[in-house]
Amino acid sequence: METKEDETELQEVLNTLKLRKNIIGVGGTGCNIVRKATEVDMHGVGLVAIDVDSTHLETVPIENKYLICKDPTGGFIFSSVGADKEERDTIDEIMEKTDITFLVSGLGGSTGTATAPMVAEIAREHCALIFAICVLPFKVEGAKSGKRAEKALNELEDIADTVVSIKNDRLLETYPELDMVDAFGTLDDLIVRFIKAVIDPITSDEDCKEVLSTLG
Repeated sequence: METKEDETELQEVLNTLKLRKNIIGVGGTGCNIVRKATEVDMHGVGLVAIDVDSTHLETVPIENKYLICKDPTGGFIFSSVGADKEERDTIDEIMEKTDITFLVSGLGGSTGTATAPMVAEIAREHCALIFAICVLPFKVEGAKSGKRAEKALNELEDIADTVVSIKNDRLLETYPELDMVDAFGTLDDLIVRFIKAVIDPITSDEDCKEVLSTLG
């Protein structure tokens, strides 16, 4: 006869067999994508938002969102929105409980460019696989923005297992009839659908490696 202890042990084994997946949005673009992900059924996928703008963070209807700000040394301080203390340890704990990280961010600005590679490094310490999706700036945003984006992209390529980059200019070429706001909304939707298409077939670590190998 099966006891409660047997049931508990069985459940623990089953939990270890389930891949734990998180979508982590960094900066304004990343947080917008995470907000869009709340509208899609992706059962069992955790959502995390990280930004320097507390007002923007409040628009993302999830529990795990973190405010970051520059410290005197030029680095970043992580804290839970509304909390009194730094909580980078909390993000470490989230990563520790994650098998696959989908890191989404815009590059070329300040927050995503500086923070996405750092978040990827934290994930690398704990996470089996990292899949980064990056949105690159418009050419009209200037050479400096482009160089920042390229540097951050190279850093992510050194850390993540797979990196997919999307050019904003290409977005407007594909959807010339849309204004800027609608175009960005369309991009967020496409990225979320893309992540879902990657996640749905994954039921094991080998599945995930096979999917990422075809993309990377």
